[in-house]
Amino acid sequence: MPANPNKTRCQQPNCRAWAVRGSDPPLCSAHAGRSLGAGAPPGNQNARTHGFYASAITRDELADILTHAADTTLDSEIAITRIALRRRRCVLRRLHSCSSPAPPPAPRPDPPPPFLAQVLDELSVEWGVKL
Repeated sequence: MPANPNKTRCQQPNCRAWAVRGSDPPLCSAHAGRSLGAGAPPGNQNARTHGFYASAITRDELADILTHAADTTLDSEIAITRIALRRRRCVLRRLHSCSSPAPPPAPRPDPPPPFLAQVLDELSVEWGVKL
C-alpha cells in the first residue's frame, strides 16, 4: 500500500507503474501518451539496429520477405530466394572491395631426388598403383 492512498496503478495489462495524477483512465506516463517524461528523449539511438544484424537484412528486404512469407506458392518461394541471393551478392561485393589482393601461388615443390623416384617407381609396379 503506498503512503498516499489516492495513488493508483496503471490499468495497462502487465504494467506495474504508478498512474499519472489526473489521468482518466489511470495510466502511467509511458502509456498515457504524455509528451513530458514519456518515452525516449529526442535523438535516442538505443533501439536502432546496428552491427551484424543491420547488415544482415535491410528494411526493404524485410518488407519484401514479409509480403511473401505467408504465401506458400512457388512464386513466393522464388521471390524470397531472389531476396536472399541479392543480399549475398551485396555482401560478396562488400567483402571483395575491402579484401587484400590474393597472395601469390605457393612455389612448386622440387622434384624428388633420383633415388626416391626409383623407389617410388618400383613400389608402383609392385603394388600395381601409380604413385
